[in-house]
Amino acid sequence: MDAKSLIDARNPVRLLVVGTDVPEYVAVAAATRVIPACDPALPTGIYSFTSALGCEVLLLNEGDPPVAPTEASWVEDEDPLVRAYGWFSHWWKEASEVPTRFSMLVMTYVSRHQVKAALYDRGDS
Repeated sequence: MDAKSLIDARNPVRLLVVGTDVPEYVAVAAATRVIPACDPALPTGIYSFTSALGCEVLLLNEGDPPVAPTEASWVEDEDPLVRAYGWFSHWWKEASEVPTRFSMLVMTYVSRHQVKAALYDRGDS
């Protein structure tokens, strides 16, 4: 599954992008942050974690070469995926917020009892 499909399907509560390229499609996450390439370098790819908060996604655009997809249990402390979640949590605190997808809310007064509102996407003209 590609990153866009996974993000659309899982609707993450937190999404962290590692690298300088922040794809437009990440705006659907409840909260998105970005951080430049970090140490230690993890394999590039999409990491999806199910935590008490819900779905959390780590999108690594920069790092080591990718590896084959795998799954892990939270009880396996030394599993590379569990360690990757530890780095996700650590990097999240230091990452910069990505502005929300919507940039303009226009409210128009129609009458004393009616107000029209329109939310414009960054891509709208």
